[in-house]
Formats: sequence, C-alpha cells, structure tokens
Amino acid sequence: MRALEPLRGIRVVARPEAIDAATVPADAVVLRFAPDEAFVVGAGPVDLDDTHAIVVDDVGFSAARVSWADYDEHVAPLIEWPLPNERPALAQGLVAAVPAKLWITRDDVLLICPSAYADDLAERLR
Repeated sequence: MRALEPLRGIRVVARPEAIDAATVPADAVVLRFAPDEAFVVGAGPVDLDDTHAIVVDDVGFSAARVSWADYDEHVAPLIEWPLPNERPALAQGLVAAVPAKLWITRDDVLLICPSAYADDLAERLR
C-alpha cells in the first residue's frame, strides 16, 4: 500500500447553485463534500458567481491512488459501508476508524483523509 501524500486543491464554500455552475479547468476533479462545499483537485482558477463564496488553496488533505487490487486487499476489509455503484463517485465514511473519502473511478480509487490522520490511516492499512 502506498503512503498518503499531501493533496493540494482549492476549497470552495458557496451557494450550491454557484458550485453547480462553477467553471474549472477541464482536467480538474470537483469533489462535492457537501451541497455548499467542494474541493477542486488539479485546478487552476475556479470561477463562480457568488460574491460571498470562500475560494482558498487548501493543503489539509493527504491522498493515495489505490488500484482495485490494493483496494480489495487493504481497504475494503476495513470499511463497513457499501461503495456506490456509479462511477465516478465520491464516497465518505470511516476507513479503519479514520474519517476518509474515496474518489472512485472505473480505473482506481483515490483514498483521501485529513492530513492530521494520514500516518494513522497508512499504518492501519498495512
């Protein structure tokens, strides 16, 4: 299992409809943590129509890209909730008793957790 590395992104807190209509670079991934909160990975500028929005660089998460084989061996036994069937999808819950998020694609899974828990989660996944 690979180590979790810092994940740079842009945190956006804004009206849900402003996030829905936001313009981000084509290669960016928008992870919708809540209706009014998103984390944009691989982003340059984020353009949205909400004068009260919070749009800031965020380095508070760590992540590891996990193959499906590694997911099945190391991660799946440590979660107690089902993955969504659609792809891509964001799932959130406890992984080995650590709050985490999974960005699930057909090819692999991006395992994300708050950086403060990264070492703990990596140790539990070994």
